Amino acid sequence: MPDRRRFLMWAASAVAFSRRMFDLPAASSPPASAASGDSAAAARGAQRYAAKRIPNEYSLLLPGEAEALANAPAVSGFSGGTVLVTPPTGGARRLRSGEEIAGWRLVALMGDFNGTPTAVFEKHVAHRGAIVYITELGEIARIPKGIGDLANIRPRPINATPAGRLVRQANYPAQPDKPGDYVLGSDEDPCYENVAALGEELIGWTLVANEEAGPEHALWLEADGTSRQFGADPQSLWAPDLTGRRFDPRRLLPSQYLYDFVPGYSKRTLLGGYLPAADIGVWNPNFKLGYEVMALLPPGADAQPIARVRVLLPEGRSDLIPPGDTNAGQTLPAARWEDRYWNTSAEGFFAALVGVWNHWHHCFEDRMRVEIPDPWLLDAARGGIALARTSYRGLEPTYQIGEGAYTKIPERSHALFPVAHYEFVWAQQLWNLTDEVEPYVQHYLDTYVEPDGNFTYNTQDQVEAPLDAAVFLENSARP
Repeated sequence: MPDRRRFLMWAASAVAFSRRMFDLPAASSPPASAASGDSAAAARGAQRYAAKRIPNEYSLLLPGEAEALANAPAVSGFSGGTVLVTPPTGGARRLRSGEEIAGWRLVALMGDFNGTPTAVFEKHVAHRGAIVYITELGEIARIPKGIGDLANIRPRPINATPAGRLVRQANYPAQPDKPGDYVLGSDEDPCYENVAALGEELIGWTLVANEEAGPEHALWLEADGTSRQFGADPQSLWAPDLTGRRFDPRRLLPSQYLYDFVPGYSKRTLLGGYLPAADIGVWNPNFKLGYEVMALLPPGADAQPIARVRVLLPEGRSDLIPPGDTNAGQTLPAARWEDRYWNTSAEGFFAALVGVWNHWHHCFEDRMRVEIPDPWLLDAARGGIALARTSYRGLEPTYQIGEGAYTKIPERSHALFPVAHYEFVWAQQLWNLTDEVEPYVQHYLDTYVEPDGNFTYNTQDQVEAPLDAAVFLENSARP
């Protein structure tokens, strides 16, 4: 089986052949390498070169950090809102929520979680973290995180040559693909580390959803954790400064000015690496403060999203925590971190989170049996499938995870676009999930294919589109 670089080079060769056949402009040679201290590399076919790289700070673990995250403490003696915690290094101590020992912070105590007292701990290293659920019998769940020390969040450290840099253009004239040629012409297998070095992150939105509620109850979060949707309050549209967005983490921060979002200083990840739940870190380089937003949508067609905001307090200024009903009677911990919750409590949030984790973790571990040497790439594949599934309402399709005008409810027009549906099905079949996606195929055929063989999408008013019926037949026949 060819490696990724050879496969992409073959694909590029096919494009070049097509250009010759149809007299299209030829692609250019790879641009010269800009490695400091090195002479410029020659074009493809002559001197080889290594593409510039940057670290993958989404999955990067520094020496010793994997072991530090793996060694969670032991617990015993749940009593009076405290638990006796023994770290691997010894030195047991009784903790309350918000306190920490050996870098493990106790974030929730669930007195009766499935009939068993459970402590939830969180730990962060340079670029990663972990949430661990522990009973007196040991660890029962571990959810990896892509957010670590908030102070390490920064704009992408681009280091590609100016000639090969990837830039979003105002228009797209026909021209050689210089960034693509630069990566494919190098001596290395294309990877995140050398593709990301070409240009800035193209900011999108992070989807928070489940498999039942559909887009109506989902959240789309911006880079600072703010939802794109406005609240249901009638004032939201004409007085956004009063009620504003449906979810805005700034309402839970000690001061919106000290945590002002600076473009580029955001790290957007999915909880667990692939859950349809957001984990977004934000850092303010001016005030050296930051916060982390976790948001998820519990199961249910009428579920409402919930969120946790973990905020770094200004040194000696815990009095800045805003007053309110949700804060009444609470005592601030001695640590500089404080947790705020939206639409839930600490116990409610972590109970919902482990439920979502168990659902998707077992789905992929038990059913999507695929081996990929790069675990970050595997998480990307799982995340894409999870986000696609949560764009549906049960078996009812939408136009994938579109936002705004492309999200059609009830089902009509693009919501029933056959190509979107069969690509959704095909992708899961390719990842060894044929049995899992079969109900989606059958529902579409039963509900949105007319007795005469036409598709409901094509028969709707003002809708015209060709349909590759052969793809549906191929997907239906795939074992």
